[in-house]
Amino acid sequence: MLYINQDYVDSYGVILKEKDKTFVDNQRVIDNRTGKFYKPGIAMLKEEPSKAILFGELYDNVPEYEQSYLKLEAVSPYIPNNKAKLDLVNSESNHYLEYKKIKKLFNNGKVDENFVKKLVDPVVVGNHGWRDHNGASQVSISVFGDIEKLTTLPDRYKRASLLEIWSNDYYDMNPYVDLLIGLIKQYYNVDIYKTRVENLIHPYLNTCDIILTNVKGKK
Repeated sequence: MLYINQDYVDSYGVILKEKDKTFVDNQRVIDNRTGKFYKPGIAMLKEEPSKAILFGELYDNVPEYEQSYLKLEAVSPYIPNNKAKLDLVNSESNHYLEYKKIKKLFNNGKVDENFVKKLVDPVVVGNHGWRDHNGASQVSISVFGDIEKLTTLPDRYKRASLLEIWSNDYYDMNPYVDLLIGLIKQYYNVDIYKTRVENLIHPYLNTCDIILTNVKGKK
């Protein structure tokens, strides 16, 4: 059985590197807007097919995807209907996961100016909870929000967030990782495991920091 620990995140990194090598030539990801290929590698693959490939390889049995939070017994005034979905459920291991794939650079090598916000936007722990001044939910904007969502699930579940941070080896990503982990630990009771995968084949997005957060509750 898989456990939410360092072995889990290390195994995931090995799978990611092996699968990355297969996205070459006519197997590259296609930009649906233009019909053209992205640069090689798994970096530009969207989250839905990414998690099906990577978690499908990691688990012995096929996980369930996009399960309703309410049907999983979530308790929150900010979840009014079944539109709020959890990314992955593996009932055999009692794993309930949120998954995010965040890139510092676009396919063309330009920096995403919203990168930090996608990591750590802490608005969901403010006085007005998940909603902005117009009533729109802000909880899915960031990894921090994913962890907040996970705390609404029963604590008998093994709740976790798995994050891929894609970047280039030109950049020192440690300050970003430290920023994220520091903020998470300020508000939540967690165990965090991480690994870094290097020498990936996209010419700009050639490193991936993988952060696995075991969510035990709020502080």
